[in-house]
Amino acid sequence: MIRYSLRNFFSLLIIFCGKYGFSQPVFQNLYGGVNQEISLVALPCPSGGIYYLGATTSTGSGDADPVLMKLDDNGQVVWARAIGGVNYDVAGAMTLASDGGLVCAGSTKSFNGNTADDLYFFKTDSLGGMQWSKTFSTSGFDVASAIIRTSDNGFAIAGFTYVSGLKKVLLIRTDSNGDTLFTRIYGGVSDDQGVELCQTSDGGFLITGKTFTQSLGESDIMLMRTDSFGDLLWAKSFGGIHWDEGAGIMHLQDGNYLLSGSTISFGQGDFDILLMKTDTSGNILWGKTYGGTKTDAAYTSRENADGSIVTSGYSNSMGYGHSLRMGNLAEVESGDRGDDSTNIFLMKVDAVGDTIWTRSYGDGAQDEAFHFAKMDNGDYIIPGFTTSYTNFTDSTQMLLIRTDSMGHSGCHEQDSRPIIDTTNFITQTLAFTQSGGITENTVVSNDLAWNISAEDACLFIKVEGNLSDDANVLVFPNPASNLLSVSCMQLAINSIAIYNLLGEKVSVVNLPIANCPLQTLIDVSFLQSGIYFLKLTSTSTNITKKIIIQKN
Repeated sequence: MIRYSLRNFFSLLIIFCGKYGFSQPVFQNLYGGVNQEISLVALPCPSGGIYYLGATTSTGSGDADPVLMKLDDNGQVVWARAIGGVNYDVAGAMTLASDGGLVCAGSTKSFNGNTADDLYFFKTDSLGGMQWSKTFSTSGFDVASAIIRTSDNGFAIAGFTYVSGLKKVLLIRTDSNGDTLFTRIYGGVSDDQGVELCQTSDGGFLITGKTFTQSLGESDIMLMRTDSFGDLLWAKSFGGIHWDEGAGIMHLQDGNYLLSGSTISFGQGDFDILLMKTDTSGNILWGKTYGGTKTDAAYTSRENADGSIVTSGYSNSMGYGHSLRMGNLAEVESGDRGDDSTNIFLMKVDAVGDTIWTRSYGDGAQDEAFHFAKMDNGDYIIPGFTTSYTNFTDSTQMLLIRTDSMGHSGCHEQDSRPIIDTTNFITQTLAFTQSGGITENTVVSNDLAWNISAEDACLFIKVEGNLSDDANVLVFPNPASNLLSVSCMQLAINSIAIYNLLGEKVSVVNLPIANCPLQTLIDVSFLQSGIYFLKLTSTSTNITKKIIIQKN
């Protein structure tokens, strides 16, 4: 992986009205150390900026630690802290406390002798300083997958635990100090897993996930509702003949519920993105799938004031895939992206699930998003991870994308058009039983400062071909305004193409001779100010250069 040193161009980029033509702070930023990182949650900070939760193996007290960060509005790091103990600890869920602090939940091995995971639950102040930390444990494996602040400023946690070798849905409710109000375990005669929860208007809870109890296929969607004390009101499954699962749930303004997730039973190909609306009794009002012939899945959805819905996750059917990193130009133009490639997507639909717009973000490897949020000004912040801008030793990095209200981020972005289909799930009542028996323990967690900075993903590009060939290609002036000179040093280049940041080819020069001449002049006067990619192609090599077009 080659990183082009464009920091010296920052002063030039200022004239582009913010970053790449945007008047608002939009970005795609990378965060990480020498090993592996992943990010899971981003939340707007009430005082301005962004709170950011991830996990790292590059720093901290043990094998892996949760990492909390405060970023400014441009994604630059204000502070970062690694939290945990001496073994493997992660946190995948975060919410704001009423006093401005941060409360996170996940799993830990650091406080039980490195045995089966305990549920991990901790609170920091607004600067990331540890205030308290706790574990919840049964005799088996206990993991938190979601946390919310409740209407009384306490907290509710959903996840799963094992009972007699079977996976069960877990619900814990605490007060604002993290002290237990009740614990509940739900399940049937097979595996059942809680993934996400929300609170209903009567103080009860909705939990979604997946179930193998009364499964019609490999897995069915699980949706259950409790009262405010955690007592089960009803539980249902929705399924077809293949794998189906719920990943997000929210209480809509009209009183109904919206579930997001993925399905193989319906749609176009492998997994498809799923949105499904139910009434308060869990009866399906409508269900739609979105995607293509490859794997697509949704995690979180958010409702706007006008009733429209925005959802995010990952897609192998939409976006770049390998389009700017293929070795074969025919593959670029045919759109064959490679099955190992996923891109992040953000999709807006209306109140009945019809698409308004869809954006995809990423490059040629794996880019995946989790729990996105909406900023007060209407922007969206999408946390995730990427392998598109890393090398073999630093295999994953945390990624945070900030878009405007239309989903535009400034680079590595494409408009996408998912194929929409409808669902015909079979609904079954789940004969769940409930129990308790989860032990709360107070533990002492470390919180260590981490000196980390943001890197701009828009300044990263994969170079095709060998490096000696790349060194023989000169592009000048850069920035350019009207004419761009390309010197190939007699390499066997027969095509030069220019791509914009959306991956669209905007110009091509087909050279009539086998070798690129000493100097080829390309007219770029028609291009608007911004960043573009110049791709030189032959039968044996491909070389990509980043160019800047600057107009007076």
